[in-house]
Amino acid sequence: HEDYQWERVLEAAGSAALVLYVGTSFSVGVTELITTAARRRRVPVYSIDPAGQPAPGIHILAEASEVSLPALVAALRG
Repeated sequence: HEDYQWERVLEAAGSAALVLYVGTSFSVGVTELITTAARRRRVPVYSIDPAGQPAPGIHILAEASEVSLPALVAALRG
């Protein structure tokens, strides 16, 4: 469907410096597509989810997003 703007998704997947998921179940195809593209390019992938399950190549931050997100941004800024 045009509203999904797949071309933009694919372009972003090919140029992202990192990937950050917040509260996803990884049960939809777009997360697999983005994760696969990131792994191929050796881009770090993070997932913020209090109930997060370990996943190969994904750094799980098992906290609430209001805690993890500011800490992650601060760490990435150095």
